[in-house]
Amino acid sequence: MTSRKYVVFTIALAIIAASVFAMTYTTPNAIAEDKNVLDVPEPPVIGNNVDMESLVESRVKSNLAKKIGIQESFSAGEVIPPKFRGELEASINVQSFIPTAHATHTQTHYGTLFDTSTSNINGVYAKNEVHDTGVSLNDAEFLYAPTSLSANKSPIEIVIFYQGTSSGTTKKVHIYDHTLPHTQSWQTSSAVDIDNNFMNTYTVTSGVNDYYFAAVTKNGNTWDAQIYNYDTSSWDTLYSQTDETARSHGWTYWEEWHLGTNCPTLPQIDAELIQVRDNGVWKAASSSYASVFNSNPSCTYAGTHNSNYDDWQVDD
Repeated sequence: MTSRKYVVFTIALAIIAASVFAMTYTTPNAIAEDKNVLDVPEPPVIGNNVDMESLVESRVKSNLAKKIGIQESFSAGEVIPPKFRGELEASINVQSFIPTAHATHTQTHYGTLFDTSTSNINGVYAKNEVHDTGVSLNDAEFLYAPTSLSANKSPIEIVIFYQGTSSGTTKKVHIYDHTLPHTQSWQTSSAVDIDNNFMNTYTVTSGVNDYYFAAVTKNGNTWDAQIYNYDTSSWDTLYSQTDETARSHGWTYWEEWHLGTNCPTLPQIDAELIQVRDNGVWKAASSSYASVFNSNPSCTYAGTHNSNYDDWQVDD
């Protein structure tokens, strides 16, 4: 009788343990599929989750392009998307420079500018709103929002990229390399289409909006552009570069080209939880590090900052 009770007791414990495990264990896929759960990833750490094979491949491609003049991103006859390169000396006031110098390009911005006086910044991290539907642009209109570029010579800008074409609107997470000539700067081979697979793998829903997490960081002598993968619970490296620019400032912002003619209706786009890595420590983009970056968006687009400089949005 005693042994029978012991067996029954053991089975009961096993059932209880299995039930508790089932309730508490959540796979990365389950997190990605539960769009009502905002699982905020930690920013990448130095040397963490770097895909060495793709890192080396991207360096070889980049260096080869510079040495032999390969136009890696776009073939002859294709429209090369415009981009504000911002290659200015530290003494120039970026805020006052942009509206006059780029007025003929019908280009405007809104977002956060990272201060040039903080010499220890070597990374930027943000939660970025992304739309697989709802952004419809006319031919030759461009919207890059949000974008992220670290201060202190970062060569890499990671961009949510919307391009209007005669056949519809192209949507990608794109990489712009500021060390290369403009015809080679858009890294098409590193871009990721914003499609169902992207939305299921890299995004999470907060309220009614979808977001993905992006970071640009310097690890040793290498700058990496990374996005957070909810399937693997790790950071995927899209592109790496060892060369640097002479630029001291950085940004995260909403940037448009040529929307002023037709003024297409756009959804709200925002960037939240913006952080900079200062001397190895991630810190919110407060007034110690940042200021408003505003060149007066065209049409009825209007930008606001909701929490210091670490949370901005642009509404129509």
